[in-house]
Amino acid sequence: MRRAIFAMGLLITVALAGCADTGAVETIAARAETVSASLAQVKSSAQLLRNEAAGRLPHIVFEEVIDSTDVSVPCLSDQIDPRGLARSWTSSTTILVVNSQAARISTVADTMVASFVDQGWTADVAGADTTLSKPDSTSVIGISVIEKAQGTQPAIHVSVTSPCVMTGGADSDEIKKLENRGDE
Repeated sequence: MRRAIFAMGLLITVALAGCADTGAVETIAARAETVSASLAQVKSSAQLLRNEAAGRLPHIVFEEVIDSTDVSVPCLSDQIDPRGLARSWTSSTTILVVNSQAARISTVADTMVASFVDQGWTADVAGADTTLSKPDSTSVIGISVIEKAQGTQPAIHVSVTSPCVMTGGADSDEIKKLENRGDE
């Protein structure tokens, strides 16, 4: 019931705001309505998929993980969903590549991408960034190559974004707990 009320309120807000792309908003709201998982469940799936993708890096090129981020993000703009009720989970990690393997970084990333394509994922490549999607997966994988530059070490960035789900909002206890924000 809460989800149906939210979806209707969302559509009314869009209509009142005169949003030109109501079809996109309706699609996002409808998808959030049909995902029966909680944010905790999609968080877990996103983290597992991120770890699986990062685990496909050959150990010979892996130096260290320099950053890992897990956070909920709004699916809609503040104007359309001011409370941030429709949210997805993004789980990412950046892995430094051993300097001696820097010249191979693009090949290594291509091999990671190919391993997903072999499993039915579709790759959309834009420069050093690849987005992977699969018809039977609700998550999207991003793999980016960070080339070696003066004073920096090459790295591969892996991110996974879950589908949108309905939540209690950005400042709800649920989100604070999942993001380890404690007593804010």
